[in-house]
Amino acid sequence: MNNKLVFLSIVSDNLLMIETPLNEHRSQVPKKIIALVLFIVLASVSTLLVKIFFDDRSMVDEEQRDIFREDFVEQYQSGDYDSAILVAESLINDYPEEIEGYIYLANAYVQKGSVDFSEDEYADKAIEVLEKALDLLDSNTTNPEIYRLLGYSYEIKEQYDKALSYYGASLSIDPTSSLTLTSRGHLHSLLGEYDNAEEDYIQAISSNPENYLALVHLASIYLRTDVYNDYDVESMLHKVLANSYDQRIIAEAYQLLGDLYLKNEYYIEALEMFTSASEYDERLVSAWMGIVFADIALLSEYGDDDEIAGEMFDDIFISLEKTLTLNKNQASAYMAYGILAGMSGETEIEKSLYETALELIDFDITLGLKEKESLRTHIDELILSINSDDPLVLETKKEARSQLTSEEISSIEN
Repeated sequence: MNNKLVFLSIVSDNLLMIETPLNEHRSQVPKKIIALVLFIVLASVSTLLVKIFFDDRSMVDEEQRDIFREDFVEQYQSGDYDSAILVAESLINDYPEEIEGYIYLANAYVQKGSVDFSEDEYADKAIEVLEKALDLLDSNTTNPEIYRLLGYSYEIKEQYDKALSYYGASLSIDPTSSLTLTSRGHLHSLLGEYDNAEEDYIQAISSNPENYLALVHLASIYLRTDVYNDYDVESMLHKVLANSYDQRIIAEAYQLLGDLYLKNEYYIEALEMFTSASEYDERLVSAWMGIVFADIALLSEYGDDDEIAGEMFDDIFISLEKTLTLNKNQASAYMAYGILAGMSGETEIEKSLYETALELIDFDITLGLKEKESLRTHIDELILSINSDDPLVLETKKEARSQLTSEEISSIEN
C-alpha cells in the first residue's frame, strides 16, 4: 500500500472512532470539548502528513543521489574525467551540504590533471574544493578521504611536507587505510625514501590483499633498488596480471616486466611487455619510452639487417613522437634522440640534444627526485663518451666531467 492510501485509511479510521460516539451523545458533550478533540485529531493527522511528505522526499533524494553516484563512477572508471567533473558539480549544486560530491570532484580533478599533464592547475582546483569540504565538517566529524586527497594534491604541487602532514592526518583517523598507505608510499618513493615506501606498501597489502596498485608499486621499489631477484618481482607482477581488472594497473605491471627484462638484457621480451603496456594504457609515457630503449638495444644486434633496422627506427620515432605529444618535457626522449644522432655520427646534434635533456629534467613531472639525479648522471656519462674534437663538444664534455665522480669517469674511459 502506498503512502497516500495509508494516510487516507488512518484519517478515515480516526474520524470514525470519534464521530460515532460524539453523534450519539452530542447533546451531553460541551461544544468546547468537541472542538478540542477534533483539533487534536486533525493536528495528529497533519503531523503524519508532514512526516509522510518528508519521508517521500528523502526517498526521492536518495534515489537521485544514487543516480549521480552511478553516473560518476561510470564516467570516472571509463576515463572520461570531463564528464565526471560535470556530474560531481551537479551533485554539489543539488546537495551543497553533502561531503560526497566534493570528494568526487576532487578525485576527478586530480585524474584530469594527470592525463592532461596539467597536474598543478587541477591540483589547485582540488585543494579549493577539499577546503570547502573541510568547512562543512563539524567539530565531531572527521573524514580521512578529504585529508588523503589534500595530501595527494600537495604532492602533485611538490609541497611534500604538507603532503606528508595530510597523509598523516588521514592515517590518524584510519590507520589501516590501504588507499592512504599506498598514497603515502608513493610519496616516499618519489622522495627516494625507499625503505619507508616499502613499509607503507607492505602495510597497504596487509590491510587489503587485493590492492594490486600497492603490489605494482612495491615491485617498482624492488626494481629501482636492484633487489628484484631477492623478492621474485616477476611473480609479483604476473600475480597482478592474473587478478587485476584495472587497465591502468595492468599496463603498469606490463611496463615493469619490460623494465625487468631490459635490465636482464632480454630485449625482445622487454619490447613485447612495453608494447602490451602501451596497448592497455596509451597514455603511459614510460611504456612508449620502454619501446624506444628496447629497440635501440636491439639495433646493436640486428642493425646490419637493413629491413629489420628500418622497422626498428620506425618504431622508435613513432614512440618518441607519441611520448612528446603526451609530455613535451620528457627528458629521456631527448636523450634517446641524442643517442640516435650519435649512432649516425652527428656529434654536434648529439651534444645539443643531451643539453636539452639536461635542461628539461627539472620540468619532467614523470620523474622522482632520485630518478632525476640518476638521469643527470647517465646523460653526463653519454656526453663524456661523445667522440669528437669539436671545441663546443669538448666544452660540454668538460662540464659533464665536472658533474661525475672519479669512479664514474673511470668506468666510461675504461
